[in-house]
Amino acid sequence: MTLSPVTRRRLANFQANRRGWWSFWLFTALFLVTLFAEFIANDRPLLVHVDGRWLVPVLVDYAESDVVPDGLPTDADWHDPEMERAIAETVKYTTERKAFGKSVMDFQNTQFVLADAKAKTVVARVFCNWGVGQLLEGKLDAYTASIAKLWVSDEQCNIVDACLQLHGGYGYMNEYPIAQMYRDARVQKIYGGTNEIMKVLIARNL
Repeated sequence: MTLSPVTRRRLANFQANRRGWWSFWLFTALFLVTLFAEFIANDRPLLVHVDGRWLVPVLVDYAESDVVPDGLPTDADWHDPEMERAIAETVKYTTERKAFGKSVMDFQNTQFVLADAKAKTVVARVFCNWGVGQLLEGKLDAYTASIAKLWVSDEQCNIVDACLQLHGGYGYMNEYPIAQMYRDARVQKIYGGTNEIMKVLIARNL
């Protein structure tokens, strides 16, 4: 059977459009599944009701709005548990681990590394507590929020990396919590706005 040029052209257009729509729906489905999994994994609401409107929290810039979903930590308990957990796990490991006839914790280098990590963790907690307080009062701006996101996520990666180093080779094994924390910390500099974007936002206000 021979098709006319017009029919062949129409058939080709139909097939091209069909592939385009399949790609569109496939992308939409993957986006929705990923979005749903993100909220389920982090125990966050899919929708927030604010002033008679339903909003998707991930699409809202908390730094420039008064949208505070139920369950958001108050300024009394906002901190990064992963940074503190990494230090606690490392203190426990280095106390039990022996090297050259004594525990790794007894070495001055270990003490210095953990002391530095603890100091930065306390500063991060105080900064975040203050920032959340500003948010709840409607005073937090994008400039300050960007500084907090940039510095705290960078320091989380640095602290977890230092803690993993003190675990030695065991720190890279999945059986140890520090290995999972190391992987989890890295994404903090990506989602919620990459740290490069945070630097651009900060630079605009210099």
